[in-house]
Amino acid sequence: MSTKIAVALSDPGYSAPSQIGTSEYNGTSFTNYADVVTRTSPDPDLTNDVKVFWFKNKAGAERILVAETRYDPITYAPNPSLISVYDGTGSSWGSALFGPVELSFDGTTPTAANSIINLYGIVEKTVGTDHYLYGIDYDQKTVFRLINSSADNYAMDTASANQFVPPAGDRGVQTFGQDIVVVEETNSSTSLIETFVCALFLDGTNIYGGNYNSSLLYKLDTDLTQVGAVGHVGKNATGIKFRTVTTTGTHTTLYIPSIGGMQNFGSGPSNLIWNIDSKLQTVPVANITSVTDRLAVAAGGTGSDPDGFDIRDIAIDNSGNALVLVGCYYNDMSSPLFSYMTGKLYSLPVSTIDTASNSLLDAGLGADNITFGPLDGWVWALAYDRLEDLTWFGQGNEFNIYDNPGSAPPSVIAGPVDSASLGNFPSQRGNVNSFTVYGHVRLRSAHPSPAFHSNSSMALKARPQFIEQLKQTAATK
Repeated sequence: MSTKIAVALSDPGYSAPSQIGTSEYNGTSFTNYADVVTRTSPDPDLTNDVKVFWFKNKAGAERILVAETRYDPITYAPNPSLISVYDGTGSSWGSALFGPVELSFDGTTPTAANSIINLYGIVEKTVGTDHYLYGIDYDQKTVFRLINSSADNYAMDTASANQFVPPAGDRGVQTFGQDIVVVEETNSSTSLIETFVCALFLDGTNIYGGNYNSSLLYKLDTDLTQVGAVGHVGKNATGIKFRTVTTTGTHTTLYIPSIGGMQNFGSGPSNLIWNIDSKLQTVPVANITSVTDRLAVAAGGTGSDPDGFDIRDIAIDNSGNALVLVGCYYNDMSSPLFSYMTGKLYSLPVSTIDTASNSLLDAGLGADNITFGPLDGWVWALAYDRLEDLTWFGQGNEFNIYDNPGSAPPSVIAGPVDSASLGNFPSQRGNVNSFTVYGHVRLRSAHPSPAFHSNSSMALKARPQFIEQLKQTAATK
């Protein structure tokens, strides 16, 4: 047994560059390596906002793509990201096999207007003889693809259909790229298996103020041409997970959890504030406009209730069992981030979800659960390792590994792994900014933090602190 993650860590005070560490579990114990990336150019330091993505290149070798968002030290506006690819299999990754480089969508000189700024997900897929990395950019609200022509040669696909941006008529004032998956579906007319790219976008008129619209779901051909109409799913949807069943053809269902609005902060663990619009929905790839509400939350919206949590993520295993993550933040001055999260991890058969109708997990379905918290951190996500049949739970600045029985409370196999063991920050541990599971090819490739984005009230606290640090850094130069 071996299951492994790579983790990008941000300095809590934004006074030091980010670091990347790895944690591997061999069935008995963890082996952790801290600060595995070192380089000399173009800058020896990683930026303050780093994300990591596992994939396999065209030759079938395991790779980690590292995306660094950069901010101008004078204007504080984002610059084109630095993109690198590493052989992340060892205890020290050495020099990048590709990059760091800036990549523009149109092949011209990279600028903030035409380049990758804030990469939020990648998925690999071979189409014919061409190997691609499909990506989604949060700030650019753009889906694009990179060509992996051979081994570790990567370039932006600048053909006419290389990019997708939500049509203006489908979206509100503010739109952000949230998640991307590649799925298969049997065409009911031709009986041929077709491949689609499904992309999720957040949408709103004033997201900073909490005014969200329904999130936008698009189905695209592999050349990134839109197929059919847009689907409308929950407000502030956190991502896309999916399950493919091949008993009568190949049919894929998308599972989309949504927070239901801006992330709130209660005054304590018995006074949580959740969004009554939070939900888990299913969407058939055959018709992405057909959206069904499966799981709901308590209608109260505040207080203490077994179903009073925002629905945040889902992981589905090879046997058809599901883990569902719910939780809420609350204020606490003793936390390094001034807030903690508490919540539950539910275990139940996915078939129960597939037949539910706007059901409460606790009061309605009586699902088995464990309670977690209080824990600090920004990344709350479930990542299923399909090869080892285990699920990594990114619980703020810690990681646990869970087994999923489906009809009993989920059990901890190992953990927690503390972020302090994955970085070398002086006197304090780093904040997890994203993580990726090796071999994690069925679902999205990374779980980023919302710390530097406008889709959560946590961002309203984190961004001013980050910008102030940039100002102080600029003043000393």
